[in-house]
Amino acid sequence: MASEFKCSECRWGVAPDERECVVCKHDVGFPNVRYATRAVEREALNARCERVSQTAVRNGATAIFEQLAERVELSKAVMNRRLGPLYNWVASESQLFYSYHQLVKQGHRRPNEDTYDKQRIAAESAISPYFFDQLNIATLSLDGRGLTYYGPYTITLKEKTIAHRTTVFTENPFHFLARHNVVAGSEPPVGFRSGWEDRARVVMAKLGAQLGGSETEDDFAKRLMNGDLGSDKSDFIELHIFGSMHASSIASVRGPDPADPEDIPIWRTVRRKLEALGAQVEIE
Repeated sequence: MASEFKCSECRWGVAPDERECVVCKHDVGFPNVRYATRAVEREALNARCERVSQTAVRNGATAIFEQLAERVELSKAVMNRRLGPLYNWVASESQLFYSYHQLVKQGHRRPNEDTYDKQRIAAESAISPYFFDQLNIATLSLDGRGLTYYGPYTITLKEKTIAHRTTVFTENPFHFLARHNVVAGSEPPVGFRSGWEDRARVVMAKLGAQLGGSETEDDFAKRLMNGDLGSDKSDFIELHIFGSMHASSIASVRGPDPADPEDIPIWRTVRRKLEALGAQVEIE
């Protein structure tokens, strides 16, 4: 079988969406991680980082450039949800959180009649071909903030439960494809993604040229997750986590006490379940 990927044990070709070799059943890794760490992606990202580094030198921002890189090494994966989906996650029998596409396929979610749900398969499959439906979406955060557009409860995930299966992409795929004029059937440009351990390189390639030399840590956080976080126009680094996530992967949840009396018992149950899992709960 001709394939870009080969099993490390038997050297049989591995299809882009496979988790194990069809011949020897050896674990070949998560498809999104293999795809993001291809040589062509690494080389293009390295070239972008080098150009941005040179710009930082010309701008007198070398120290700030290095500080941002160090700060991003401590960044966390966060996702925002409304109370109902959060309850369904932590209070269900399985306590598993599935991707949007899996929930639709299972009949547990109906697509909205908006532009994003109508076009998301086209956009997401262009960026993550073959395996886009297996990906849960999160964002990279420096200060614990999240995209409240998706719900008022910001969930921080435990790094040890997601790092090995998470890839980092420079922005929302919809915005990326429009920015680069990628049309159906065209390959998107490379050098805008990485594995989790190289997330600082994706951030630096994106933001490094914008640094002026006087930024603070608060400025770093706002650059990383920029704009109105309650709007679908905000800019951020998108994370792609392969597979379902157990509620035990939640490190903390930050959000408001509900104002609707009907939601109060639901929130109490959520808090009790989270605390039983050892997750921190912070009220805003």
